[in-house]
Amino acid sequence: MLNQLHRSLQRHRVELYALTLFVVLTLFMLEPLNMYLAWSLLYGYGLYLFVVLMAFYLYFCGFRDGREIAVAVLFTVWLVLSRVLNGDVVLEMDGWNVLKAPLMVCMLSLGPVLSRAQRRRALYGFGLAAGVYFTVLGVIDLYCFVTRRTLYYALTQVETGISHGFRMQILGYNPNTVGFWYLLSSAFLLYIFLDCRRRGWRIPLALMLLIHYLTLASSYSRNAELGYSLGAGLLAALLLGKRLPAKTGRAGRAALLVLTALLAGLLCFKGFSLGTSLAGKCHELLFPAAQTVETETPAPAEAALVKRAAAPAVLSAARDAQELEEEEDEEDEYRDARSLTDDSQRLLIYKTVPEIFRQEPLRLLRGCLYEERLSISNPLLPKQKTMLHNTWLEILNYTGVPGLLLLLAFTVFMLIDCVKLYFSADPRHTVPIKILTLPVLASFSFSLLESFLWFRTDFMTLSCYLFMGFVIAELREGSAHEA
Repeated sequence: MLNQLHRSLQRHRVELYALTLFVVLTLFMLEPLNMYLAWSLLYGYGLYLFVVLMAFYLYFCGFRDGREIAVAVLFTVWLVLSRVLNGDVVLEMDGWNVLKAPLMVCMLSLGPVLSRAQRRRALYGFGLAAGVYFTVLGVIDLYCFVTRRTLYYALTQVETGISHGFRMQILGYNPNTVGFWYLLSSAFLLYIFLDCRRRGWRIPLALMLLIHYLTLASSYSRNAELGYSLGAGLLAALLLGKRLPAKTGRAGRAALLVLTALLAGLLCFKGFSLGTSLAGKCHELLFPAAQTVETETPAPAEAALVKRAAAPAVLSAARDAQELEEEEDEEDEYRDARSLTDDSQRLLIYKTVPEIFRQEPLRLLRGCLYEERLSISNPLLPKQKTMLHNTWLEILNYTGVPGLLLLLAFTVFMLIDCVKLYFSADPRHTVPIKILTLPVLASFSFSLLESFLWFRTDFMTLSCYLFMGFVIAELREGSAHEA
């Protein structure tokens, strides 16, 4: 009996490995619905499961699946060593963070261990589940956004509604997080939209993509909007490149594709403000302003006297009305008054980084414990922060120069992979496969202003690692085919 079970597990170990990881990814996706249950599962027994999964992968595959995964394994090892160097010898304080790191390796590895057909099924299965889930949340979000109402979720005691003055939060999550949720979910849906062979399916998929786009707009996350617009521009250039005649000159072709990418990206970015403006118009239609009360018309004989006497008052009232209108415009809840140069105090945060290493030079070597990350920065800032708002600076502060060097190597390797796949002439690398690079590039863009990759473990980062692993797998299979 045990031998039969062992043989069965041997035959289906890839499927079991993939299924386990998708269950974990689904739990992270559903975390907002019941964070208490999710945390007890993911940060209780799950932490040890993640280590077992990485050991399982390394036992069967070793370091054969690419330098990117090897670097991720080395980072996990250094994360443990740096905790020990910081005095957390038995991982009592930062163990929860260390034990999540193997998940990064596992999600990266999923692409290489699956065949192309299995990857396609995985993207369809999880993509549709994520698409439907975030569409439902998006509809609720847009209802609250248009009506300016707040819905209370009693199970976890959080709200869906306006936060940070004019931005939408969903189930208590920060608008920046919400924005990137919808960017990644859109990437799954876009793959299915371009790949599906039944054109009738594209209608509901397009509707879901529209809801995702508007929900992202309601978050007013400029970082997510820029990443989305970057992807839109690259997609437009990719689609146009497939339709340009072969006789088009190389210089003219390149110029046309760059212009298309810039124009499409700009239109996509401007479309976010258009979407929020339309929501404002809907709000005005649903909740019209109160009608002014009609006053009694003065007698003709008194009209001139009233007009002359009221002239200064009318001019004053007009000025007051104009000032009020301008003030309302500045506080328009459906318009982001911030400019792209408004850094939300990020520059102030970055300026504290040299002081961190001046006061604690050893951080350059060993980093620091999680709870000590902002112990030097926050006293120097006018407002307390929870992160350094840049992935590379965050990793430097938390894991020292060795961790930063590993992250830089990983970043360079993945950017090279994305460029190779995006411009690949291999006929097997179709448009749906090439767009797997878009969420990867958006994640690096997002990481410039947020502490993201390699620092946190959630639905967003795990989805990015999944896309990265699929990019790695496509290039590896292409190289094997050429050989």
